[in-house]
Amino acid sequence: MRTATHGYLIVLKPEAFSARMEKAQATLAEYADRIREMQHAFASFRPQNYRGTAREPLEAGPTRVVELFELAGCDFQGEKPARARFDEIIDKSDDDYDNNLIERLADARDIFGRLENPTHWEIIEVRRDDFHIGPATLGFDIGCWSGAYSIVADTILIPQWHPPAREDYAEVVRELSSLNEHLLFSRPEDAERYLAYYRSKSWAEKDVREGAFCLIQVDAVAQTESE
Repeated sequence: MRTATHGYLIVLKPEAFSARMEKAQATLAEYADRIREMQHAFASFRPQNYRGTAREPLEAGPTRVVELFELAGCDFQGEKPARARFDEIIDKSDDDYDNNLIERLADARDIFGRLENPTHWEIIEVRRDDFHIGPATLGFDIGCWSGAYSIVADTILIPQWHPPAREDYAEVVRELSSLNEHLLFSRPEDAERYLAYYRSKSWAEKDVREGAFCLIQVDAVAQTESE
């Protein structure tokens, strides 16, 4: 359910995410100059280091639905067996079920085991309340719960909605200077500070509904031999 506060996502590994990002940017010829400009301004933030939630989480879907989207030109990265199994696992008794969030680690591993290209993916644990920082914690992202949107990624890696204004590039770099090696915030307090700064800017994406943007703790999940 979208009201859940803890669960698991299957996301692209940083290298695969970075490669897909470069491929997507190559198709945006009309924005090539702006993209190069931003890459130069934010060169200290390397996309292949990002381990947040915006790495195209695997979305559940019956094979027939995925194929229809593919015929319409949407790139679903294949993975039909894993998506179909994910769709079977989802509890659809609640109309507000979530197509990205997996509630149990055992189910996440089951779905992962059906991936056609498992070396491209990893499981991460996410939570938006009752934060518990531990050895597996990668950091804190800011974005839409269980979705593929991150304010951090949108600002400095792959603009999806509203990139920062040119005159604010240097300021953004300073504001994000506390990001760790995974391009995430090490402390929720630092993430809260950046979210307040972001909301103060005219170019910022506004919450589509109150509380749509939240802090998300991201933890690594140990791989099994099958992964």
